Amino acid sequence: MWFDAVYRWEKTEELMLSQAPSNDKDAALLRNYQKFQLAVRVIGNPKPSGKEIYGDMSKDVFQTNGYSVPTMLRGNYPDACDIRAAFHLCLADTGWNSSVLLSLDVNEEFIVPHPKDPKRYLMYGHKARGDSEQITEGLFKSRGSPGGILQILIKRTQPLREQLHIDLAKLKKEFEELRASGSASEVLDEKHKQIVKLEQGTRSPWIYAVPGRGNITWLDEVSYGRGVDRTQRGNFLDELVERINLTQPPNEQVTKMKPADFRDAFAAYAYRISGGMVLYVMKALGHKWPGTTKDYLDNTLLNDESDRLYRTFSNALWHEVKFHGRVDSTIIAKWCREGDVKEKERNRLHEYRALRRSRIGVGCKDPTNPPKHIAPTFKPDGEAMCPVHRCTLCLENAVIFPDSLYGLTKRLAELLHIRSRMSAVAFAESSFGEELTNTTLALQHFDEKEVQALFADWEQRIASGEHRVIDSDGILST
Repeated sequence: MWFDAVYRWEKTEELMLSQAPSNDKDAALLRNYQKFQLAVRVIGNPKPSGKEIYGDMSKDVFQTNGYSVPTMLRGNYPDACDIRAAFHLCLADTGWNSSVLLSLDVNEEFIVPHPKDPKRYLMYGHKARGDSEQITEGLFKSRGSPGGILQILIKRTQPLREQLHIDLAKLKKEFEELRASGSASEVLDEKHKQIVKLEQGTRSPWIYAVPGRGNITWLDEVSYGRGVDRTQRGNFLDELVERINLTQPPNEQVTKMKPADFRDAFAAYAYRISGGMVLYVMKALGHKWPGTTKDYLDNTLLNDESDRLYRTFSNALWHEVKFHGRVDSTIIAKWCREGDVKEKERNRLHEYRALRRSRIGVGCKDPTNPPKHIAPTFKPDGEAMCPVHRCTLCLENAVIFPDSLYGLTKRLAELLHIRSRMSAVAFAESSFGEELTNTTLALQHFDEKEVQALFADWEQRIASGEHRVIDSDGILST
């Protein structure tokens, strides 16, 4: 919806600049835009009324000739639907409260270049409740980011804003004249309310145009969520969801939502990508204190997450008991994290567990038939097992498991001990060097601190004689 509006305005500029429509539809649009611009110049108002646009024509003749005031306005300014689409897109992308976005003041520089990257921007908002600063960032070139949307809107609606300033100056002059003439306080109060309201409009980036005389308006706390279909008393998001669901299959219907759901979704996203880091969510939501973020998460995400996890765990548990007659912790964990477990996944888990392990905890796909470069004198008979156990040399059959860490660190310590007892030339000419390289590479996939701790333990055991290293191609025993 937002990009439809952007493309529409670009189309208007293209037609007005080239004056050469390529088809009948574009020709009709160009005639409308030309008619509108003529009225703007003649009247001296960026938003002339319908009668002012009609000129000498009656409304019926005007429409019969292919003219449309809504078409003219939408080709130049955002309408009620465009502005709400832009507003809710900013809600979703910033995670801010609606009040923060509505309080943005075009007279202030709330979008500034990022100090570390001129291609990016920082956008600032102020949350009155809690008196805290809200910050979001994005790329200047992105027309769908909050900063990009607001920059386009502010530029596009500048003529409307200038007209509001003219109207405001007139109101203030009228107010002073009324006060000077001693008008009643009720009259002055009413005029002052009009001034205050119009001042809000001059500051707002969310102004838009609707058909009717002088109908330049803007979003506020009451109107931002209001529906644009005047035949119904719904809200904008309900109308949007209903429109989306018209093209969705029955099993992919979008559920109804409210503006506050965008902030909750933003918090949930920040929580998940940070691995549950409260400080990260605190920064994303613009909270001052971790306690505020913790309470927020407890009241929204974590309660819902706990309920969902309990239901999933309970359903998975009884499903496994009923249909498989056992409870497998790995299967239950898969249920809870990713949903249903497919039969091929169960088979893969069974094969995984059935693999024979070497003395260093590495699985083997074919332990009764090792490759010749691993065990050149081995004669397979279907029963005898590979005696070598130098698994990181066997790229064909070796399978590294998460719990292979213990054995791999042992083998690393053994290989370094062997190297210390051999000449550099002898070690380089042996296969131990390649095994050392492969073992080191395999350990890079594990936690570095765990690797260092276990390796140090094995080094100490070898040094003390508790663990004995045999530097041959046979089975190495402890």
